[in-house]
Amino acid sequence: MEENIPAPNIACSLSDEAFRKRRATVRKAMLPHMVNGERMETGLRLTFADTAELRSSVENFIHLERQCCGFLTFTLAPPTDGLILTIEGPPEAQATLDMFSDAAIGQ
Repeated sequence: MEENIPAPNIACSLSDEAFRKRRATVRKAMLPHMVNGERMETGLRLTFADTAELRSSVENFIHLERQCCGFLTFTLAPPTDGLILTIEGPPEAQATLDMFSDAAIGQ
């Protein structure tokens, strides 16, 4: 017997104003410190200069994004592997992943 598993809600819960503020913060605090960005089939991998301050900013970003985009998975590599953020999602989230990719790596 097949279970009816509801599809994830593929929508950001931020208001337009909150979204603009979040985007501006990320562009100022995180993206200038990105050293590599790679688009993957299921998402993207972003590598940053590994400093304690930036790690704190990325951890805060993950915390906030998990609240508004629960359909995405945000994974931060262990400190010994550098500051690598992976953002992944289901096929239905491609538009959102494309938006992240466009903002971060222009692809």
